[in-house]
Amino acid sequence: MDEPTRSIVDFVAGTTASSMSALAVRAVVRNYVDCVGCAGGGFYSRPALVTRRLASHAQGVPAASTYGLDRPSLIEFAVFANATATRFADYNDVDVVSGAGHPSDMSPALMGMAEAIGVRGSDLVCAMYVAYEVMGALGSAVTLRDRGWDQGLLCSLGAVAGLAKLIHLSDIQLASAIAIAVTPSIPLRVTRAGNISDWKGAATAHATMTATMAVRLAKEGMTGPDRVFDGIEGVFEKVTGPFELRYIGPAAGELSVAERVQHKYFPVIAESQGPVQQMLQLRKEARVEDIASIALSTEYLGWHEGGGGQGDAAEKWDPQTRETADHSLPYVMAAALIDGRVTVDTFLPERVRDPALRPLMKKISVAENKEYTDRRASHGELISVTDVKLRDGRTLRYETRQPRGHRDNPMSDEELGSKFDSMIEKVLPTVEHAELRERLWNLPDEKRIDQVTSLFRKFGKSTEASPGNDD
Repeated sequence: MDEPTRSIVDFVAGTTASSMSALAVRAVVRNYVDCVGCAGGGFYSRPALVTRRLASHAQGVPAASTYGLDRPSLIEFAVFANATATRFADYNDVDVVSGAGHPSDMSPALMGMAEAIGVRGSDLVCAMYVAYEVMGALGSAVTLRDRGWDQGLLCSLGAVAGLAKLIHLSDIQLASAIAIAVTPSIPLRVTRAGNISDWKGAATAHATMTATMAVRLAKEGMTGPDRVFDGIEGVFEKVTGPFELRYIGPAAGELSVAERVQHKYFPVIAESQGPVQQMLQLRKEARVEDIASIALSTEYLGWHEGGGGQGDAAEKWDPQTRETADHSLPYVMAAALIDGRVTVDTFLPERVRDPALRPLMKKISVAENKEYTDRRASHGELISVTDVKLRDGRTLRYETRQPRGHRDNPMSDEELGSKFDSMIEKVLPTVEHAELRERLWNLPDEKRIDQVTSLFRKFGKSTEASPGNDD
């Protein structure tokens, strides 16, 4: 095996439920509660509806529950549909430290496999922990986005590791599963640039679907290419350049990936959390018509992803899709200032395309501050500073160093619970909603995973479809 494969294999083999700290277990549970809540928020979206239709026609074994379908679906299709619902609103957790992406994108695959093979809740929690650590270690070892590749590659590898833990792949089988998952599935970052499409919410779902197929193939005896990372025509040569992955898992005194992820207080990218908070504060201190200009200073990723830094300023200042809008700093800042809130409904088609927002958006500028970029790289900080000029000559300044939800300013269990409730109430009636909440918070003690997933199949059964997500 090459060195990255060997490191993943060794970490999977050496991690057990009993080796996890109580804090890590609790963190995994918090993350999964948030994950399922976000799936409720994306349940009625067009991408979720499309993938759910496919899942409804895909029957077979192994099978897993798909949100809102009466019968379990063939596992790969259930994973694809459930992960797409989870990811749609861009509301689930994010690993700011490594920049790897959204670790809970992997959780629907792990839950699907746990249901299919009938493991205990504690085994599922361990698999989720493994997946988070592998994805985070890879994200810290190599930067994909600057090379034009998408986060799905890291998501796929993390999911393979967690799935392998669940189904007890041998070392050789896991090495093959890694190679099988990677070789046909190197995703392009065009997914998240320009006029962003439905695929943004389905890209990592597809990665976890292929990861699920990869571990099943390896379990049945299929072999993958040798030395997929450092071999001839491999990942190092064609995709990432060389990198080392000698150690996976938190060092002494460090937080695990599950403990350090940022939970989103607003359904926007992590780099927009602080600016949205600032606009809500500004709204209390100045009228929109009195504002002459708003200048946001942020770190590189905020500018590049949300402020037109990747050559898509035209789309960011005039978004036409909800996927573009939730990645647009000028849009979310203007919406927060005018509406006094940013919710899932902020991205309904009629609001995204509302010409009344454009004059204020034109007053907003976004620039990188290299000091903030360095602080994110060295300390995992998310710093944003906004300078507001008023027409009467006064200036106001707002600074956010760690927005709510950041590891250094974490959301409480109560806040995560309220976020969960606000989305699940749209897809489940009161009794089932309460049961799902209770079972998720007690996931490590669940003896039968199907008692949780049976509630997934009831999504949308006695509630009206939420209008507008399907644009």
